[in-house]
Amino acid sequence: MKKLLFLALAAAFMCACKSAPKGEAKAQAPKTGPKVGIQLYSLRSDCEKDLEGVLKALSEDGYDGVELAGFYQYSPEQFKALCDKYGLKIISAHVGRKELIADPVDQAKLYASLGCKYVALPWAERGMDLPGAPGYNFYLDDLRTIAEALKAEGITFLYHSHDFEFVDYKGKQLIDVLLDDCGKDVLQSELDTCWCHVAGTDPSEFMLAHKGLCPLVHFKDYVGTPEGTMYALIGKEETQGEKKAETFEYRPVGDGKLDLKGMLKAAKKAGTKWVIVEQDEPTPGMTSLECAKSSIKNVRKALN
Repeated sequence: MKKLLFLALAAAFMCACKSAPKGEAKAQAPKTGPKVGIQLYSLRSDCEKDLEGVLKALSEDGYDGVELAGFYQYSPEQFKALCDKYGLKIISAHVGRKELIADPVDQAKLYASLGCKYVALPWAERGMDLPGAPGYNFYLDDLRTIAEALKAEGITFLYHSHDFEFVDYKGKQLIDVLLDDCGKDVLQSELDTCWCHVAGTDPSEFMLAHKGLCPLVHFKDYVGTPEGTMYALIGKEETQGEKKAETFEYRPVGDGKLDLKGMLKAAKKAGTKWVIVEQDEPTPGMTSLECAKSSIKNVRKALN
C-alpha cells in the first residue's frame, strides 16, 4: 500500500512539473555561473509590435531575465506583470543622464518598484562628459547625485562603455579614470565585450583586472573590421564612412570573433552576476529573435 501511495505521489509530482508555467519550471532548474539575460534594445522593433510575444519567446529559449531600454507603450506596472508571467527577472535598465538627473529620487523609486538591482548609463558624450572634457566635473557631480538616490533604493549604478573610453589619458584608460574618480560606491562597470575588443582591449583581461566591479557584462559579438559605420548601426552620428570589404557586422554571441568560453570563465572569476546578451542589429538573413535564440544556445552550451 505504501509503495502504491509513493508511486501515485511521484506521478502527480511529475505531472505538476510538466504542467507548470515556463517561468516556474525555469526557476527550479539548476544553474552554474552567471545568470543569462538580454538587453531588450536587441529586440526593439519586435517589442514595439508584440512585447508579450517577445517575452514569451525569450522565456521559452531559456533566458533568466531582461534589461530594459524603455517600456514600449506599456506602463511600468504592465511591463513587470508580463515579465512575471513568463518568469523573467527585470535585471536592470538603461536610462539616460538627463532623465535620471531630472528627478533622481522618483527615478530610483520607479526602478526599485520593478525589482531592478542595477541602473546603467547607456552613453556619454565623449567630447563633453569624460575625463579631460570641459564638462567632466559637472558630469561627476550628476553621477554622484544619481548614485546617492539609487543607493537609497538598493540599486547599483553602472556605466555602459563603448570603445572610446579605452583610449589613454594621463597614463590610464579613460574608463579607469572615470571609475577611480567616482569610486565603487558611486559607479561600477557594465562592460560591453564587443566595444572593448574593438578598442583593442581583451574583455577577459578587463574583467579579471576589475574583479567585483563588473556585476553585469554585455556579451556582444561581431565580425569584420572596425570602421566608420559602426556607430551608424546604432543610430549615432559619431562617425562616417563607406562599407568596406570586411564590413563590420554584429553576430549572435559565440558566432563572431570573441572567445565566448574564455569570457565566461573570466566573468565567473570576476564575480559577474549576469551575462547580458546584446546584438544591436540582427545578422543578415536572420531575425532578431532568431539571433537571440542562437546566442542563448551558445552561451548555455559554453557554460556547461
